[in-house]
Amino acid sequence: MQKKIDSFFLFVLVGLLSYSQQSKTALFVGNSYTAGNNLAQITSDIATSTGNTLIFDEHTLGGQRFINHAENPDLSIKINSQDWDYVTLQGQSVEVALTGPVFDNEVAPYASQLVQNIRLNNECTQPVFFRTWGRENGFSSPDCDPFPWMCSYEGMDDALAQNYQILAEQNHALIAPVGAVWRYLRTYHPDLDLYTSDSSHPSQIGSYAAAVTFNTIFFNTDPLTINYNYTLSDIDANTIKNAVNIVLYQVMADFDFTAFFDYSISNTTVSFVFDNFGADTYHWDFGDGNTSTIQQPTHSFNSVGEYLVNLTITKCGRQHTYSKLIPVTGLNTIDVDFNSIKIYPNPTYGIVNIKGLVESVDVDVFDGLGKRIKSVKRVQKSFSLSDLECGFYFIKIYNGSNSRIFKVLLQ
Repeated sequence: MQKKIDSFFLFVLVGLLSYSQQSKTALFVGNSYTAGNNLAQITSDIATSTGNTLIFDEHTLGGQRFINHAENPDLSIKINSQDWDYVTLQGQSVEVALTGPVFDNEVAPYASQLVQNIRLNNECTQPVFFRTWGRENGFSSPDCDPFPWMCSYEGMDDALAQNYQILAEQNHALIAPVGAVWRYLRTYHPDLDLYTSDSSHPSQIGSYAAAVTFNTIFFNTDPLTINYNYTLSDIDANTIKNAVNIVLYQVMADFDFTAFFDYSISNTTVSFVFDNFGADTYHWDFGDGNTSTIQQPTHSFNSVGEYLVNLTITKCGRQHTYSKLIPVTGLNTIDVDFNSIKIYPNPTYGIVNIKGLVESVDVDVFDGLGKRIKSVKRVQKSFSLSDLECGFYFIKIYNGSNSRIFKVLLQ
């Protein structure tokens, strides 16, 4: 009898372990940044160490841009070869940082074409933009003269962060924030050499940081549970796992733009625009006690103020939430000039710069619950968040009836 009881509990234990294990498929699309050190294999080995399985394929020809990927028939065959859980998308190392006509005409359209092809094969596949890193020292003059922000690591990295987010917003996709992890490590652990001797490509340490990031995205598991260190020492590997835990795992929803929405305001009535693929369910929380379950609702607020609006969708068995802080002032708030304003860097280490201003503005800072915690008057070029704790904040930039809301990560 005792043997039968022991066998029963062993059966239950094996069943529970099997149930908790995950198996995912991923197609890695990129170039030498993705191919270097066999990033996909490292990610698979990491998954195995946590009891999960990652089945993968790659399309990683050197020097390829989004336009090359979009026009490559071999990649189309791989995309259509099965129903992938994830397809990662990495542009050429600097093309995504070239804000302006290059980005608008040579990057964004082809990234969108790739996402469209991925979803035509399987609407449940999640595109994941591989947010890369700035060159170790930026570019030198005259190479960076046409794009002055490219003259430093910080400027190049800021542009990559901003533009990969734009790609994710436009295409309702995920971001693997590898560049943000690198920036955290460069800031707090400068002894870790993330680059090879060319100051561009990833070292084994850099690729391990990328692989831990991708594993966290694919399986939504705490990187601190990873048991595989690749070629790194325990100390270095644990430093990277902790960085990914802080930058990504603790705030996973902030890199998921699947439920990204926009809006327009007329007096106290807000029209919400969500043009993503058809979800299974929609749930809007308008931040004033009211909700809606339709795809693109219009809501009238009873009083002026700032409202943290959340859209939660379910699709293909997954749940996605996106949040925006919306100013309801009683006057129209969408203005062409304010829509052209940009802020950088994001993430920031204290100083936030405003690009596109023609006159001074006022700035309000809100925490994640929509509580105003700081105000700065008559800002012309920049303001500081150095007196606040690290985390995500909503920044309202306004002048009279015109305003714009941004979400900023303070590291």
